[in-house]
Amino acid sequence: MSKLLDQYEAALLLSISPELLQYFTSHTIKKNEDRKLQVAEKREDLLYFEVEELENYDAWLRGPWPSEPKKRPHLPSAIKDEVKSEAAGECAICQKNGNSCEAAHISPVAQSKCNHPHNLLWLCTNHHTKFDNGSIGPKGASNELIKATKLVVQSARRHIWQRTADVSIQLAALLKLAKDLYAELQANPAGAVEAETVGKQLLKLLPVVASKSTDELVKPVLEKITATLSDKSKAGTQGQGPDTTQSLELLGSFEQEFLHRAGLKDCPLCAGSRWHNEQECPICQGEGSIPLNDKPDLSPFVPVSCRLCSGSGLVDGDTCPACYGEGSMDARIDEQLDWDEFRKVTCSLCHGDGRYLGDDCPVCIGERRVPRYALDRVDLRDYEEVNCPLCGGQGHFDGGNCPECGGDHRMQRRFAEQVDVSRYKKEDCVVCRGSGHFFNDTCRVCDGDRRVTRRQNDAIDLWDYKLIACPRCKGAGCEVCDSRGQLPRYLANRIEDA
Repeated sequence: MSKLLDQYEAALLLSISPELLQYFTSHTIKKNEDRKLQVAEKREDLLYFEVEELENYDAWLRGPWPSEPKKRPHLPSAIKDEVKSEAAGECAICQKNGNSCEAAHISPVAQSKCNHPHNLLWLCTNHHTKFDNGSIGPKGASNELIKATKLVVQSARRHIWQRTADVSIQLAALLKLAKDLYAELQANPAGAVEAETVGKQLLKLLPVVASKSTDELVKPVLEKITATLSDKSKAGTQGQGPDTTQSLELLGSFEQEFLHRAGLKDCPLCAGSRWHNEQECPICQGEGSIPLNDKPDLSPFVPVSCRLCSGSGLVDGDTCPACYGEGSMDARIDEQLDWDEFRKVTCSLCHGDGRYLGDDCPVCIGERRVPRYALDRVDLRDYEEVNCPLCGGQGHFDGGNCPECGGDHRMQRRFAEQVDVSRYKKEDCVVCRGSGHFFNDTCRVCDGDRRVTRRQNDAIDLWDYKLIACPRCKGAGCEVCDSRGQLPRYLANRIEDA
């Protein structure tokens, strides 16, 4: 049996909360896979895990997650809650907009198919969009700012779990991050606002983590670090304003001295970058450094040519589903993959005909054969025809053809499950507020009926109905606006366009 860690020590090892680790012990999280995190022992209220089991489970989490063709793998709510909690419920970059936040993938999900919590960050829709569009960090490259943000929010929680374990590796990672953020501020002025926000979070966090260190060897350099931060803070109180960029530059300059005193060295796999193949480095767990005497086996991470595409990155003209177009992969991934999964077999939906219900087969797209891994993920029940859930198989609804089935009575189960019947529930019109009239005329939305379906209300842009100054009289009152001086925007636009 390998070394045992309690759930808090395990949390430090994997940078995954004790609560989520406990969730993994009782729930399966990947579709059609029944693996759970195995508990070695339970003593009173604490769970204990073998280090080998933790590392193997973490490696499995980092691997590709099963998904439907052209769909994202399902993200369990427990992992989403973990990422949200990690950022204290607010956007990890701007520290606000909690109501519009969502889990964003650091390494693009289309390529990685990975829902490991380390590959997710809680971002507001604004910063998520900027990230996806390449406005934060170079698109398709390293997106260092996003990765830096992830490290800060992880570190903020890790010091809460810290018990007697040495914090030197965590401090080394934060100093390295300070240096990287300074470089980001110098090289990418367009991202300066976001980078400075992350830098300020780091400057607040580092003294908290440093206060937990009991290593006498690193005490001198920690004293210099805290003195530097204190001086900057005093400068801010004197009206000069603390310079985040300069503080980060000074902190980064302590990195090598700290590594030397702490008996650490740059990780030999990621060379201190904390990332390997666009994911958190599996050797240093994203810290960037390891103990000086550690000699990890790097052979599993040697790149080998993809067997499926022979290194071209393409299969049948599309991105290779094994290497995601890279042409190569780690030797460990090569050994773990079941290469027989990529062998093409007869489509089980159309039975090799290429057609289904008069159209190209939706599973094989008319090709008759599909890779076995894709077929294994198909639930044939999704393609059975069932009664339309809106019209109940009648073909008509509310006096006309059913808007969901188009009057065909039936549809495939996969489409039926997506129908939201509540969208057709009648409610007061949001324009006339149930009066049937708007601006001394019959409401053009509900045609005077007062009530419309929820989907009709949802489609209304209330901006068109906002009252603005009449463009004819400029608000003075005239026959066009019935002496009111105002018109709904949609009417005002007609006058301006005339």
